[in-house]
Amino acid sequence: MRPSTKNLILLYLNIAVWCGNGLMATGILKLSAKKGVPVRIETIPERTKLSLNGSPWTSPTSSSRWLQSPATIYLPEGQHKLTVERPGYVQHSFKVLLSAGDGEMNLSTALEPLSAASHEVEIQAADEHVSDVTGIVDQGLESGELPLKISDLTPGTHTLEIKPSLLTSFSLKPFTCVFTLPTPSNSPLKITVSQRNGRFHATGCQRLKKLP
Repeated sequence: MRPSTKNLILLYLNIAVWCGNGLMATGILKLSAKKGVPVRIETIPERTKLSLNGSPWTSPTSSSRWLQSPATIYLPEGQHKLTVERPGYVQHSFKVLLSAGDGEMNLSTALEPLSAASHEVEIQAADEHVSDVTGIVDQGLESGELPLKISDLTPGTHTLEIKPSLLTSFSLKPFTCVFTLPTPSNSPLKITVSQRNGRFHATGCQRLKKLP
């Protein structure tokens, strides 16, 4: 390769790397920039779905539609309608008017439960061999390591995802299933998670190939 051609290629490579670093830095700044007026939302229960001006809100970090209270979101100036809801509860809406230079606005509400929100579900491990396992109900409505107890689910069909809590458990694939709560009951539904032949199993829960 001629020296002039080699030098020209090196020059282009340096420019490309410099531009790429600049774009990465710009992207990071965009992701970390908090534009708009801060609005702090506190709810009871702590997990709700949020709609902004009639459109579903999605978390920018996890792509989840479930809002974990307390949470701070940033909205542009102007009038907005925020609605928080959760199955089994009466939804609540706020109308806010935001102006440039406003400080943080605080919104709080305790959603009123419906009479149907009385189901209890207990998700537990079959034995000590099932450890460091996370259960996720309705794609984020409730989640946590087993044993997991939910006390206010409504009648109907619900989804459950079971997966290892530790990133090192690559050999265990997530297990997804559905369970049905027919009518309100004083007796909790119990789902027992076991592990056999390198796979998860769950009693009281019908297996799915993928989440709906």
